[in-house]
Amino acid sequence: MQVARKGKVNYEKSLKQIDTMLPDHMKPAFRAGLEACKSAAQGVKDHCEAAAILLQCFYKNNPKFVFP
Repeated sequence: MQVARKGKVNYEKSLKQIDTMLPDHMKPAFRAGLEACKSAAQGVKDHCEAAAILLQCFYKNNPKFVFP
């Protein structure tokens, strides 16, 4: 499931993926991180830079952040 495309977060798909893939104790922190960062890379033209900005924002706003 693709949660970001061309540097933009697909909020609904991201929520669905959180609900589907994460254990219940992690869901609130990930939802809060997603809410805080859904427009963090808005206006950034470079897709790689946008992905990095989103990842950094999510790391800062989610105390249970994990990156595979």
